[in-house]
Amino acid sequence: MSHSHHHNQHQEITDHDHTSKNLLISTLLNLIISVAEVVGGLFANSLALIAEIQVELGRQTQAESALEEALGILQLQGVSQFYINTLSQASYLYSQSPSPLAPLLQLKHANLGVSLARQLQNKRLLQEILYDYSLAQTRNANPQQGLQAAAEMQQLA
Repeated sequence: MSHSHHHNQHQEITDHDHTSKNLLISTLLNLIISVAEVVGGLFANSLALIAEIQVELGRQTQAESALEEALGILQLQGVSQFYINTLSQASYLYSQSPSPLAPLLQLKHANLGVSLARQLQNKRLLQEILYDYSLAQTRNANPQQGLQAAAEMQQLA
């Protein structure tokens, strides 16, 4: 009988060691993922700031590249206020562009921003992106939808 008791005690120690290892591994993985998200967020933030400066300097192509890269990183991180603000920034960039595709790209970014702002249920952010959406709809020959977005924006004020 003492032999089986000794065997059970050994099994408990082995199980405890595995549990401790698994806990350590999962903690380290969570830490690595968290650090990667922070670094990615800082990188995306930097790219968005660079893009904003490029827009102010009239360098549309460089601004577009930086914004698209920032949006790609932020999309991986999920819905956030910063992601929506960067979509708004992209919408503004395309509102300033003479490219034939710019109005559609402006609308694409504003539309996604509105959808995500609704998910976050952030009234102030929704109000800001509705402004972009209203302009984009109007520019894309959808004045009624532009007016509806403007009316919703005013209701949130």
